[in-house]
Amino acid sequence: MTKRISEQVSEQIESWITSKMYEPREKLPSTRELCDQFSVSRSSVRDALTSLKGKGLITIVQGEGIFVADTEPLPSFQFNLSNEQTVHELFAVRKIVEAGIAFEAAQMRTEAQLKELDSLLADGWEADYAFHLALANCTGNLMLVQLLESISTSLKKALQDCHQLIANDPGLTKAIHDQHTELYAWIQAGDATRSREAMHMHLTYVETLLKEAIQEGGRTNERQ
Repeated sequence: MTKRISEQVSEQIESWITSKMYEPREKLPSTRELCDQFSVSRSSVRDALTSLKGKGLITIVQGEGIFVADTEPLPSFQFNLSNEQTVHELFAVRKIVEAGIAFEAAQMRTEAQLKELDSLLADGWEADYAFHLALANCTGNLMLVQLLESISTSLKKALQDCHQLIANDPGLTKAIHDQHTELYAWIQAGDATRSREAMHMHLTYVETLLKEAIQEGGRTNERQ
């Protein structure tokens, strides 16, 4: 599946940083220069910068520009999601962090952010991941964005696995889409409590799907 433009931009800028093309505290090209360099829209560059900022790779100083961060990047936690206990632990973290994100997002989101969320109510794990990250950005809380970014590898793997499971089942696909749509509706309405509850319900549903898939895989192996 083709990566989102913002992801491609983010990866390219990250490669500049990790390869030491730009040193810590060195100023990066401006948003306009990045748009011209990559031939992409301002929104794509903005999303890429938000992702990099969440990883702790850059800092953005109002009126001065974009700089390579003077700190080590945040660790990216990776887990093997092939057993129920690990899935349980990952989703325990997600329920704590993302239910809180939904609560904050309902109170802090802007109209522009609502439009972005609405555009991400699509099928596919990449849109799913972008939707959850966009919710974190709605809070305006960099620490929450960083927390979500720190488990991004495991989060992406969980979403990929989930969408592989539902790909051939219209009922499951509709259920996931309906859950995202309901969550969006509560965020749009500014109902923080309902948003938190909807996120918790959604994550519990996905966790159950993944655990059932692991159990089924175990039973298949036993029969072979």
